[in-house]
Amino acid sequence: MNSPNRTEKLRSFLRRHSLQGWLTWRPDEILLLSGHFPFWGASFLLYLAESPSILFVPVLEPRDHIPQDLRVIEYPWGSSDCADPFAVLMDMIRKEQERLNFEFSRIGMNRNSSRTSHPIQAAEGLPIPDAVRDRFSAIAATPSSELDAAFADLYISKSLEEIQSIRLANQVACAGIRAFQQSVKPGIPEVGISAIVEGTIQKQVGNPSVFYARGWAMVQSGPNSADAGCFNRSTDRRLQAGDLVLMELATCVNGYWSDLTRTSAVGTPRPALQRILEVVRKAQASAVSAVRPGMIITVEPGVYVREHGGGARIEDNVLVTETGYEVLSSERGTPAS
Repeated sequence: MNSPNRTEKLRSFLRRHSLQGWLTWRPDEILLLSGHFPFWGASFLLYLAESPSILFVPVLEPRDHIPQDLRVIEYPWGSSDCADPFAVLMDMIRKEQERLNFEFSRIGMNRNSSRTSHPIQAAEGLPIPDAVRDRFSAIAATPSSELDAAFADLYISKSLEEIQSIRLANQVACAGIRAFQQSVKPGIPEVGISAIVEGTIQKQVGNPSVFYARGWAMVQSGPNSADAGCFNRSTDRRLQAGDLVLMELATCVNGYWSDLTRTSAVGTPRPALQRILEVVRKAQASAVSAVRPGMIITVEPGVYVREHGGGARIEDNVLVTETGYEVLSSERGTPAS
């Protein structure tokens, strides 16, 4: 598959819209534009088409995973000596504008602050004040629905770097899948399996190219698995022989996500539950041909029947290529027994 690299993809977008660059503080956009996953969520990226991009980072930001091709400038967010770090940041950006001679009116910006992924420090997320957004909005390119839609399209067709990063996220997630499969035994509570899986994923930090890994495992067993079409959560219910056990697993690795589901069984399930599993497997196998090349999608058929005391879902992340598809999550759906 001939996917463009990140630079080709982004420069082509800027040329089409007569832009010289893009300014953002949103963690997902910084990741999209540069491959950098911010820690605090207070970094600002000035992505430029014809000059090295500039990452403005707070004084408290760790530096050990910032891509080497970014020029890094520190600004005093987090310093007790500065009353208005964002005013200092604005002055720094203006100085770069004078040095590099670009036009602010040709720098794009996403003004919507409501939908973004979390930074690494998700537990203490930093909301960028509306007044700061308004400062930059006043000098950036005139917004339009066409430009916003075109930028959103950058998320759909993946670059080579993004594909490799999502592939890595799935490889890490598969360590959690294996831990799940090994833990499905009578007597263990759902929350116990969740803890094992999440711990296994976090222990992948330090493996090649993995500096951040977190998993969110939601395990539902027996009659609880019939609720998986409505919600996913782990309880203290203990697994019993014959149960179907469903795990919804979200995994974040270096800012890129994997979204998988597996259904296993404790021993041999009843024939009705076995049929549910077979229907789900066949549905997933027939679904991957309905999307266009360049996308990475989840294929996740599910069947949930309270009358039979169980439900099943199998979910994989699939890269659609020009000649077929690649299942990025190599640990496929597990057998029923």
